[in-house]
Amino acid sequence: MADADCPFLAESPCSITCMFRGLNGEAGSCMLIKNTGDFLLYFKHYHDSHEHPISHPAISVPTTLGGITTAMPLIKAAILIQEFMGNESMDNTGKTYGFDFQISSADPERPPMLASLEQHPDWPNSINIITWSQYIAWNGGGPQPY
Repeated sequence: MADADCPFLAESPCSITCMFRGLNGEAGSCMLIKNTGDFLLYFKHYHDSHEHPISHPAISVPTTLGGITTAMPLIKAAILIQEFMGNESMDNTGKTYGFDFQISSADPERPPMLASLEQHPDWPNSINIITWSQYIAWNGGGPQPY
């Protein structure tokens, strides 16, 4: 849904702030929201309809008054795949999988989903090769293994 088609956002200079203030029926006429429930309604709409493709931790989106989502955490190997495809670090390491490091293909603990990634035509073959257990320790706040 484009912002122009959104019933919660006005087509005016205050369109972004209207997400948090609400509309009184006229496009561009803002009024303050009256309670926290209204804020959560607008925030959930904006997240689900406008920002959902943007990655975020599962526990960061409020779902009810005082509550947060209870979705399972993301799989670490899936995060590494996203790092390579987006050329952007998404974990706690500050390094990008495939470009800055890779998990050894000889490591029996390497998740199978990472094996097919090495067949990608843009796979760079990083010179920094580590084991899966080294990555797990590093991602948990341990020292950089290379």
